[in-house]
Amino acid sequence: MPDSTDDGAGDPGAWERTVTEMRELAADREADGWETVTVRAGDTAPEPPEAGESDRFGFVYTVPGSAADPFRAVYEAGQFDSYTVYRRRAGDTLFLVTEVADTDAERAVYLAGAVDLGVAGDLRETAAEAGELHSHVQLLDRTHLGSFRHDDPAAFFPSLG
Repeated sequence: MPDSTDDGAGDPGAWERTVTEMRELAADREADGWETVTVRAGDTAPEPPEAGESDRFGFVYTVPGSAADPFRAVYEAGQFDSYTVYRRRAGDTLFLVTEVADTDAERAVYLAGAVDLGVAGDLRETAAEAGELHSHVQLLDRTHLGSFRHDDPAAFFPSLG
């Protein structure tokens, strides 16, 4: 997935391409012997600390119940030590694929989401001040499945770099 910007009004095929590219990235890792799980969020929301009941912040990926067991199997077995962010912007929407990897055990989680940048300003500021960003995976009923810490918010928000 390219790191690209499209300042147009949007791209109706961007989400489908994002999901396809996430699956291709995972398939490439699997071909190299890695265990992977792909997670397609039904909703991805920017969450600054003041938005929730705790001080957590980051992108909240809300996923279907069918994703819970496969995600947990890889997440609970992993010691995730690296990540790569692939992004595409179409209008005010940021399409993301985040690969979070346990390089020693050759495991990877792929998160696909689409974020409305029009409501992400507070999170961008918080991430810049903290020097980190988090990805939280949860079910629709807010059951928390897992979180990842990212030490470079500019990977998600290029304007911070």
